[in-house]
Amino acid sequence: MTSLVTVSQALELVPAFDPNEATVDPLEGGLTNCTYRVFQGDVVFVLRLDSSYSNIVQSNRLNELFILGEAAKAGLAPEVIFSNLEFGILVTEYLPGQIWVETDLGDSENIEKLADLLRSVHGLPICGYQHDMAEIAVRYRKPLKRFSDLDTFASKCIDIIRSIRSVNMITCCHCDVVANNLVEGNRLQLLDWEFAADCDPFFDLASVIGFHKLDNKHTDMLLSAYSGGGDGASKEKLEQQLRVYKAIYWLWLANRYTLSLEDSLIGHLKEAQQSVF
Repeated sequence: MTSLVTVSQALELVPAFDPNEATVDPLEGGLTNCTYRVFQGDVVFVLRLDSSYSNIVQSNRLNELFILGEAAKAGLAPEVIFSNLEFGILVTEYLPGQIWVETDLGDSENIEKLADLLRSVHGLPICGYQHDMAEIAVRYRKPLKRFSDLDTFASKCIDIIRSIRSVNMITCCHCDVVANNLVEGNRLQLLDWEFAADCDPFFDLASVIGFHKLDNKHTDMLLSAYSGGGDGASKEKLEQQLRVYKAIYWLWLANRYTLSLEDSLIGHLKEAQQSVF
């Protein structure tokens, strides 16, 4: 993946950074951007650089900055140090702590922490930018049209998403709640807010449940911890958003595959397809 600017070019634009003095380590994780941990003296920052792929799948960068600012003030996210939208540069503080892994989601105390974090996220001010999942799905489908089998399944995913358009409640949402976006230091916090927007809060629960394939026991634990009980209405809302999440995740993954043709994604794509229905 190639970023829009080099690390050195980016650091030259950041006030108080000296590319000749900074030490840069690549960070593993996302498929969309290039991310680095930057050391300068005793200070550590995280540098994220957009790639050409970021322009295809990203949401609204201005919206992301607004939500990040509100989330940081609430202690839920890293503070923004510098941003340059023209060159796709974002610098945030580095949050020390332990990045969660999938097995952390099997612990009941961690489920309670996650539910508390999500309630806090959903209590942030709405930003005015609401995800239209059907529109996102159509955008993700565009590069799939030259792959007939993928395009056929994409049409089915879009039909699922369009069938679940009604939303009873809209809150600020992270929209990419997965284990490697969770860091626990003094408290549990969220990283990688690029997909954050106003959305159905149950989509956040669906993202962690769907991505990590939580079993019924842990799904019920999370729903109960989040909503104070597992009533029928909450379960129905969660089931609907799980269908939306699984369909949009498959489309995102297929979009990523068609643009990169990375063989490593084929297995993930087949597995994701099996979970949609």
